[in-house]
Amino acid sequence: MNRQALRALVVINLVLLVMLLLVMVVPQSASAQLRGRDIYTMVAGQTQERTSQDLIYVANLTSGDVVSLIYESENDKLVIIGRLNFSRELEASVRRRP
Repeated sequence: MNRQALRALVVINLVLLVMLLLVMVVPQSASAQLRGRDIYTMVAGQTQERTSQDLIYVANLTSGDVVSLIYESENDKLVIIGRLNFSRELEASVRRRP
């Protein structure tokens, strides 16, 4: 193999290595919701009354629905403790105003 071909292979390998490092280092956006148009967010925290359980709120920002869940570590399951539709609640509070 001649010197010029060897240099070309080294350069190609360096370019490929740099591209691989860029793909691994640059964060990619999540694409878990490809089919739907809804936007969700989740907030987790601790409860004040129940020390061994964590509280999770899942909100659909498009429709205004919020579900609150508790994670029971003893049973290793999520339990729904409440649901609320912020859109309906806001409409109802606007109608009640004098």
